Amino acid sequence: MEMKKYDAVRLLCFVLIFCLLFHLVSAVLRDKRVEGEYNPTTKIKGFYKEERNSLDFVFIGSSQLYAHIAPAVLWQEYGITSYDFAANEQPLWVSYYYIKEALKYQKPKAIVLEVFTVYGEDYEEEGGNHINLDDLPLSVNKLRAIHDSVPRQLRSSFYFDLAKYHSTWSSLDKEKYEATFRDHTDPMKGYSPFVFLREYAPAASEEVVSQSERAEIPPRARQWLVKIIDLTRREGVDLIFLKTPNGNAERQKLYNDVARIAESENIPFLNLNTVLDGEAHINVPQAKKVTEAVGEFLASRYEIPKRQSRKPEVCESFDASAELFERYENKCELIAIDDFTEYMTYLAEHRYVVFGCQNYYEGQDNAHIFARDGDRTLFEEALDASDEQPANASGFSEDEAAVQKELSLYGMEIRLTAGETTEIVVDGHDYSMHKNGLNLLVYDPILGEMVERVFAGNTQDGTLFRD
Repeated sequence: MEMKKYDAVRLLCFVLIFCLLFHLVSAVLRDKRVEGEYNPTTKIKGFYKEERNSLDFVFIGSSQLYAHIAPAVLWQEYGITSYDFAANEQPLWVSYYYIKEALKYQKPKAIVLEVFTVYGEDYEEEGGNHINLDDLPLSVNKLRAIHDSVPRQLRSSFYFDLAKYHSTWSSLDKEKYEATFRDHTDPMKGYSPFVFLREYAPAASEEVVSQSERAEIPPRARQWLVKIIDLTRREGVDLIFLKTPNGNAERQKLYNDVARIAESENIPFLNLNTVLDGEAHINVPQAKKVTEAVGEFLASRYEIPKRQSRKPEVCESFDASAELFERYENKCELIAIDDFTEYMTYLAEHRYVVFGCQNYYEGQDNAHIFARDGDRTLFEEALDASDEQPANASGFSEDEAAVQKELSLYGMEIRLTAGETTEIVVDGHDYSMHKNGLNLLVYDPILGEMVERVFAGNTQDGTLFRD
């Protein structure tokens, strides 16, 4: 009898160890989507890092949601706490389970559903399903989501994702491995800042505004929209429909049908597609404008708690998010500046780090390097080609007519060299554009990233050129 108990314990230990190893290997080999604007792994896992029952609103939807709604703006301007719990091309049948998942951890005043994917007629492509489902924690809810979202013949790779990712060991690198164990807190609260230059009209186009035709949303999408309505009513949470502006007059026909359903079900519908100019993914300044419109809508309908009534750690988290959003605003402003003097002034006033190297070239007999942190000059050295002596001898290389400096800053190893050519080497990578003139590399110490590299062929005429 004792031997049988011992064998049972050994078997149980073996099963437990096997399951733990299987889970670990699956997690290591699973695809990680953590870089750039399209980073659903960070967005999804980040949701679970939020303080329980700390969010006033949870936004659900696709990439049009996380490109348009900035929780940092809602916090900064309205004191609203929120999160974009979203993933690329998310169909309504997946949104249903995201809402169920969200309500396990939060008690929001309302779920705000972005209705872009009401066009859904059938299963999404396999890749899109993996993006939406892989990063959800294993639970009955996830298993049901897989069952309702994935064709039967493909479900095995979702239940046991090692079946899909077993071959990725050959391309496994240090970054992917470390991402397995990374704290996936998302400081942007699910929002993706798209930094690019674009001028938007002050209002939606007449073509969109005047679109009066209605196209019924497909049966599958309608079925799950009704399920979402029923779910939120059972859970006792308000539901709000939202359409962020994408400037699409044809799709507006579907949103007109959403408006009809919203009216019949007594659900608020904020259709910003007929109010503001937009596109699938808008830049940071336009996202702020869209988010402000949403903030006005929410603040006029709900009582928002005072900041002092919230937990300090929640306020600190959202304050940090607001600071990051401001830096992305700054980045959009910076890349729009073409005047050299204005550019350098902006860098100083907004606490950017700039590394500069100027080489010798025809009509220019001075090699020059410098580094500045905001409005503070860290060092500045020059070498006149006529005497090949540096203005500051500490940077002179006796082997060549060049001026050189090495320094450590913000955890980076930097080497600047100017002579016949230029080098701006950061952690072994040369960022210089190697143009005749003043080559600049701009680093944002708050975002912890390189912003851009530019050069001025002649700083006297004030013209700035980009890569």
